Amino acid sequence: MLQFRPIALSDRDMVQGYLREKDIPGDQYSFGNLFIWRNVYHAEICEEEGFLYVKSGPPGDYDFMCPMGSGDLKAAVNKLREWCRENGCHFRMRWVPANEKALLETLFPGMLQITSDRDHAAPKRKAALSSRPSAIFTTCAFPAGAAVWTERSSPIPWESR
Repeated sequence: MLQFRPIALSDRDMVQGYLREKDIPGDQYSFGNLFIWRNVYHAEICEEEGFLYVKSGPPGDYDFMCPMGSGDLKAAVNKLREWCRENGCHFRMRWVPANEKALLETLFPGMLQITSDRDHAAPKRKAALSSRPSAIFTTCAFPAGAAVWTERSSPIPWESR
């Protein structure tokens, strides 16, 4: 099982290596922000089998970043799902970049509820984001009831805010 721990300054090089590899625009994907806000948002990390996992939020209401690393993304997401099942919480990934969203839809066809998530951006940045599709973030979650892992067999349409 994944073993999360608070992010520390000594994690800087390791975390930046994963972030650099992904090359994702956005403040959420910077070591500085993860570290500075770690106590407010309860940010914790786990490095396992070539992937970096990041979770934040109060106990039982976690948000996860899309796992970062090279290898089998489906297996990495399934590790997060298993962690959530074992810890009795709902699985939800936030700040998922557009290219990762497309890949997740392919890996988990009809199983994800996907909503656009632009509300985290300041109003002036929203206009700039619309011209940069790679910076449009989404929230990916398994449908309500996923805490007991009843998954849908039919597709869920894209929900836009």
